[in-house]
Amino acid sequence: MAAFLQSFRYLRAVSRAGASLLALAVAGCSTLQEIAGTQHTGYQSNGTYVLSAQEQKLGCRQLRERSDGLIAQMQALPARAVQEIQNAPSNIAALWSRAFGGGGDGLEAVDKYDRSHAEAVALNAELDKKGCGSTNIDARLGDANEQMAFIKR
Repeated sequence: MAAFLQSFRYLRAVSRAGASLLALAVAGCSTLQEIAGTQHTGYQSNGTYVLSAQEQKLGCRQLRERSDGLIAQMQALPARAVQEIQNAPSNIAALWSRAFGGGGDGLEAVDKYDRSHAEAVALNAELDKKGCGSTNIDARLGDANEQMAFIKR
């Protein structure tokens, strides 16, 4: 019985280790692509966004709705960033980023703004490519863009 329990514990430990290695391998795929310099769908390390094949198949109305939704979300993010500045950092990495990085480093709202802006730009390019008519994203963001630029200083 003791041998059975010991072998069961061994198998459980091995399976956990295997699952952890698999999770690391899957999580590392996009990182390896970035190191190799190849593009993948989603947000890129250079600050751009690459649409997925499914996103590229969307029609004009769907692309416009997604872009409008991102712009509406981005308009609310400067206020959230100010609130984050007033609150204590949530972890050591955020504390370090705020202390030694730029103005917006370590703020989740700033990161979300940048990612959403990159996605909106990619959606806008797809709208233009399909002949749907593009939008001046920065003009629509207006004050939100200026506020976020001030926060990033």
